[in-house]
Amino acid sequence: MPIGHFFGRHIYLSYTVLVVFGIALGVAVTSSGEAGNQDLLYACLLAIGLWCAGIVMQGIAYCFGLQSRNCSVGLGLIGVRWQAGAMSAVRTLQTSVMTISILVAMVSAFFLSSSYLGDEVIDATIEPMEPGLPFAIPGLEWSSPASMTRFAGWLLLVQLVAQTFPMPDSLGRHLMVSLVAVVRPGASRIAQAMVVHRTLIVISILTAVSAIWVMKNDRALHFSRWPLVMVLAILLARTSRIGQVQSLVDAFPANSPDSDLDELDETENDWRDELPGSQQGHAATDNRPSDSLWPRAKSSVAPRRIRKTMQREHDEAVDAAKLDEILMRLHDNGVDSLSREDREVLKRVSESLRNETQRKNGLSDES
Repeated sequence: MPIGHFFGRHIYLSYTVLVVFGIALGVAVTSSGEAGNQDLLYACLLAIGLWCAGIVMQGIAYCFGLQSRNCSVGLGLIGVRWQAGAMSAVRTLQTSVMTISILVAMVSAFFLSSSYLGDEVIDATIEPMEPGLPFAIPGLEWSSPASMTRFAGWLLLVQLVAQTFPMPDSLGRHLMVSLVAVVRPGASRIAQAMVVHRTLIVISILTAVSAIWVMKNDRALHFSRWPLVMVLAILLARTSRIGQVQSLVDAFPANSPDSDLDELDETENDWRDELPGSQQGHAATDNRPSDSLWPRAKSSVAPRRIRKTMQREHDEAVDAAKLDEILMRLHDNGVDSLSREDREVLKRVSESLRNETQRKNGLSDES
C-alpha cells in the first residue's frame, strides 16, 4: 500500500502491519473491561507507537543508503524489506551497520533509563516470577516507570533481533552477503554464495540447538517458547538453498558504483583543469572569461549525464538478473506468486524493450 514519498523514494506499507495492529487493538479493547486490565489499551497503543518508531528509523536509514531515487521502499512487520541489487556491496554494509547502530542506541537508552530509575523489573512471563533478571520481559502495567521504559527497550530489542536474523529480505541476510562480498572481493560469485550458504546452515543448526536448550530450561508461565525458535531454525534452513543465495550474490554489481563515481569526480576535475581560464596551462586565455563560460557549463552537465547513464545501466542489469527467476516462478506458480517488486521489474523491463524497439524502428525509417 503506497503511503507517500521520502527523498524521492516511493514508500509502501505492507497490509500485514495493519492487520496485526488491528488484531492487537481489538484484543486490547475487548480485554480492557476485565479486572486488572484497565491499562491494557494504553499499553497496546504505546507498544504500537514504539514499534512504528523503530520501523520509521529503519526506513530513514535505508533511504539514505539508496543510490538511485527511482526506488521503492517496502515496510513490513519487522521493518524495512531489503531488496536485492538496490545498493552496492559496500553501501549495503554501511547502511546495515548504520541501521543496527540506531536500533542499538535506542534499546540502550531505554534499558539505561530503566536501570537509572532503580526499580527491579519482574519478568512476568516465567514461573516463579523473579526480579532483577537481565532483559526481563515486564508486564503491561503503568504503575512503575522502570517497567514502562524496560518494556519499550524490550520491544525495540525484539525488532532488532528479528531484523538481524538472516531470513530472506532481512537486514541480517543482506549484511552477511555484503560482508562476504567486501571481505573476499577477488573470489568468484559461486565461492561467495557457498560461503553464505554454509554460514546460514550453521546458524540454522545453532538455532535448533538453542530451541532444544530452551525446551529443557524454559519456565514459561503461559506458553512454551521453544516451538517458535525451532520453527525459525526450520524456516532458515529451508530458505538457505544455494539458488536463493546465488541470486542475492549476483544482484551486487561486479564493480561497485561507488568506485565508478569516484573516477567520474577525478575525470571532472581533469576536464576543468584543461578548460580555458584554468590555473594549469592555457595562460593565454585567462583574460577572456566570457569565452570560458560555455565550456564550464558543459563540464558541469556532462558528468551528471554520465552518472545517470551508469545508474540506468546498473538498474537494467539488476532487472535482467532477476528476470529469469521471475519468469520461472511465473511459469511454475502463475501470476499470483509475483510480489509487488516482481511486477515492477517486469514493468521496467517491458518499458525498456519498448523504448529500444521504438529507437530501432526510428533508425530504420531514417535509413
